[in-house]
Amino acid sequence: TRLTTFTMPLSAKTLGRTLGDIALEAVGVRVVSLRRMGGARVDVLEDCMLQDGDTLVLSGKPEALAVAQDKLLLG
Repeated sequence: TRLTTFTMPLSAKTLGRTLGDIALEAVGVRVVSLRRMGGARVDVLEDCMLQDGDTLVLSGKPEALAVAQDKLLLG
C-alpha cells in the first residue's frame, strides 16, 4: 500500500459529485485527506462534494490507485 496525491482538474467529470457517489473504496482505495484549492482541510465524509482544485491524498495498491484516478477523472 502506498500514498499518492491527486488534484482535481477543471476537466474532471466527477466535479460536483460526492465521495460516496464515486465509491473509491470499491476499487480498494481510501481517501486519507482532502484539501480545497485555498488550502482549507475538509473532513473526508461520504457527502463531501468534489470541487475544482481539490487535492486528495489516496491510499491503496498501485493498480487500485491508477483505477481510482481514472474514476475521479472520467466518472
